[in-house]
Amino acid sequence: MTLFTAVWNLLKKNPATDANDTFNIQTMLNDNWDKLDSALGLKAINADVRAATIGNIGLSGLQTIDGVTLRAGDRVLVKDQTTGSDNGIYIATTDTWSRAPDADTSAKLAAGLFAHVKEGNTYVGTGWILATTGTGTVTLGSTSLTFVQKTGAGAATDAVIGSRTIDDSIVADSGADTPTRLWSKLANMIKAITGKSNWYTAPVTSIESLNAGKLNASAYTAADVLAKIKTVDGDGSGLDADMVDGIHVVDLARKAIYVPPNTDLNSLTAEGEYYNPLNVDASTMPNVPLPVSFNLKVSRSSGCNQTFISYNPDALRIFSRSYYNGGWGAWRELWTSGNLLNPAKLDSENVFTGNQTFNGNVYVNNHGFGGSPFIALAIGDSDTGLHSTSDGSLQIYTNSSPRATIDGQTFNIITTNLQHNGNAVFDTGNSPASFGTNGYQKLASGMIMQWGSVTAYQNSAPTDVSFPIPFPTACLSVQASVESNSPKPLGVGNYSTTGCRVFQSDTVARPVHWFAIGY
Repeated sequence: MTLFTAVWNLLKKNPATDANDTFNIQTMLNDNWDKLDSALGLKAINADVRAATIGNIGLSGLQTIDGVTLRAGDRVLVKDQTTGSDNGIYIATTDTWSRAPDADTSAKLAAGLFAHVKEGNTYVGTGWILATTGTGTVTLGSTSLTFVQKTGAGAATDAVIGSRTIDDSIVADSGADTPTRLWSKLANMIKAITGKSNWYTAPVTSIESLNAGKLNASAYTAADVLAKIKTVDGDGSGLDADMVDGIHVVDLARKAIYVPPNTDLNSLTAEGEYYNPLNVDASTMPNVPLPVSFNLKVSRSSGCNQTFISYNPDALRIFSRSYYNGGWGAWRELWTSGNLLNPAKLDSENVFTGNQTFNGNVYVNNHGFGGSPFIALAIGDSDTGLHSTSDGSLQIYTNSSPRATIDGQTFNIITTNLQHNGNAVFDTGNSPASFGTNGYQKLASGMIMQWGSVTAYQNSAPTDVSFPIPFPTACLSVQASVESNSPKPLGVGNYSTTGCRVFQSDTVARPVHWFAIGY
C-alpha cells in the first residue's frame, strides 16, 4: 500500500486476499473521491491556468492577456483587478466569465490556493499563492484576494525573501538571526581576520602562507637571534649594534629631515630638525615666511614652536611662530646680524651718518631735560619733521619751513589758515580787510563789518550811500551819526546789500559817519 493511501484513509481491496469480503463498488468509489477532493483542498493545489493578468481587465470575452489569445474554456488567474474581491481563477468564455469550479466558493479558498501559469510573455512558468488566507476568514465576493508569486523567474526578490545586501559592520552577539543578518555577521568576522576595509577584499597573504612562514622556535637559539640583529643593523656585538637603518646611533638626534616641495609648513608639528636646500622648492610651500632654502626647528610645548632660518649667508634672517589651541600665530622676524643697524652709518658718538628706515613705531626717549639737547626728526621726507632746538623750543616743519613753535608757555602758529575740527578759525583768504575811511572787515564766520563817511544834504534831502563791498546775502543793520553837534534829527533807511540812504534836517549840509553789519 502506498503512503497516501494510508494517510488519506482510502478504501482499497485486493481480490487475492479480500475475495470473501462483500462491498459496494459505487460506495467505495464515492467515498474515495470525497477523501481525495478534501485532501487536495487542504493542500491548496489547484489546476494549472493558461495565463495570468498583468493589469485590470474586463471579465468577459475572448481577449489577449500577457500575449496569450484566449480560447473558450481556458483557465485564467485574475490577480490585478482594481476591486480586489474580483480576483480569482476564472473560465474564459465569449460572454461574462465565471469563477472556476475549484475556486468558486469561500470554503474552497479557505485553505489557500496555488496556481501554475503555463503561458505568457511575463508570467510563463510562474507559481502564485493566495496570500489573503493568512488574514482570517475569506468571504468570496467581498474579501480582497491578494496573490503573491512564489515560484518561477522573479520570485526570489527582496520583497519575497528579504534584503540580500550584506552589512559588514554588524557584530555577532548571538547565533540566531535572519539569513541576511547572519551573512552580515560572518562578513564582519572575515573583515576582522583579513584586516581589510571590507569583507570581499582578499588579504595579500593567506592564513596558510602565514602558517607556513611562521618562526620555528625550536630552530633558533638566543645566540642565533643576537647574531641576526647584528647582521641586520651593522657593526657591534649582539644588541650593542652601532648602526640603525644605516645611521650611527649617535647621529640619530642630529639628522635633519628633508622637506619635499609643496609641503605645507603648518603640517610640521613633530619635534625635530627639517630642511630644504633649494629656493625653487621652498617657493612651492604654503606658509613659509620667505620662499628661500631654509632650516626649520620644531620644539614641542603646549602646542609647538617653529624657528625658520634662511640659508643665505649674506642676508641671514630668522623667523619664529607658535601653534596653540588649534591655530598658528603670525611669523615674527628676529633681530640678527642681517638686520641690525649698520655700524658703518654711525660715527664714534653713535650719530647716524646716513639714512635709516624704520618699519613700525619709533620711540625717541631723551631725559636730558634742563640740558641743551638738539633733535631733528624727519617724518617721511626731509621737508617735514620736528626740531628741538638748544634754546628749549620745539618747532614743527612742513615744506622745509617752520609752521609752529612751542616756547615755554607760548604757542606761536605761523599760518594763514587756522582750523578747529575742520572749520576755519582764521584764514587770510576768508578774513580780508580794507582799513580806509570807507572800509570793511570780513570775519571767518561769514560776518562782514563795513564803515564809511558821506556829506549829507540839508533839509532832509536823501543822500545815497554805497557800501565798499556788497553783502553776499543781507544787510542786517546800519547806524549813523553826524560829525558836528547838530540839533536836528538824523535818519537811515532804504538799506540793501549794496547801500542805504541817510537823512539830516539841518539847514546846511553836514558830514555823516555810518556803520553797517551783514553777511
